[in-house]
Amino acid sequence: MQSKVVNRRAYGDLFKNLLWKENKLRYMGSWLGYLWSLLPPIALVISFYFVFKYILRVQDPTFLPHLVIGTIHWTLFVQIISQSAEVLTGNAGLIQKVYFPRILLNLAMIVTNLRFWLIGFAVVVIFLPLLNGQISTAMIAYPAIFILFMMMLTGFSLFISALNIVFKDIKYLLEVIFQLWFWMTPIVYKVEQVPQEYRSFFMLNPVTPYIIAAQDIFVKGQFPSISIWIPCIAIAVIFLLGGWYFYQKQVPHLVDRL
Repeated sequence: MQSKVVNRRAYGDLFKNLLWKENKLRYMGSWLGYLWSLLPPIALVISFYFVFKYILRVQDPTFLPHLVIGTIHWTLFVQIISQSAEVLTGNAGLIQKVYFPRILLNLAMIVTNLRFWLIGFAVVVIFLPLLNGQISTAMIAYPAIFILFMMMLTGFSLFISALNIVFKDIKYLLEVIFQLWFWMTPIVYKVEQVPQEYRSFFMLNPVTPYIIAAQDIFVKGQFPSISIWIPCIAIAVIFLLGGWYFYQKQVPHLVDRL
C-alpha cells in the first residue's frame, strides 16, 4: 500500500513537471507569457467582425457568431490532435530512461492546451453580444457538452499517439486531412444548408455534434436537442474507450519502436 502511495506522489510530481515543461516550451523567451493567449481570439473576433460585417456585408445576423463559435472549437480540436502525433516520439529520451504511465504525456499536453484555450474562449464569450451571439440560460448545458467534447478529444489523442508509434508519417497526413476535414464541418456554413440526402453523411463527422451543440447554445440561445445529445454522448464514449484500448495495445512496444 505504501509503495502505491509513493508511486502516486511521484507520478503527481512528474505530471506537474510535465505541465511546467509544456508551459515553458510554449512561451520560452516570451515577455508577455499568458497574455499571448488573448491575442489570437481577439484578432479572430475583430477580423471576422469587420470582414463579414463591413466588406462582405453578410445579411444573416447569426452567421458571425456561428462562424466564431465553430472556429474556436475547431482550433482546440486541431491543436490537441496535431500535437498528439508527436507527444510520445517527442519525449523519446524521457521514455527510454524512466518508467512512468505514458498517458501522463498526453494528459499534460491536453491540459496545457486546454488552459490557454479557455482564456481565449472567455474572450470570445465576452464579445458574443457584439457578434449577435446569445447569453442565455442555455449556457448551463455547455459544461456537459464540453466535458463530452474533451472525452472525445482525449480518446482521439491517445489513438493518434499510439498510431504514430506504428506509422511515423501521421503528422504530415493529418495536415492534409485537416484541410479537408474543416470543410466537412459546419463552421462556414450551417448544417441546415447541406442537402438532405447528404446530411447524414456529414453527421458522421465526430466533431460536428459538439460544434452544433455549442452553436445552438451560444448562437441560438437554446438547449441542444436530444438528437444532438445522443451522438455527443455516444461518440465521447466510443472514442475514449476505443482510443484507450488501442493505446494500451501499442504502448508495451513503445520503447522498441522509438
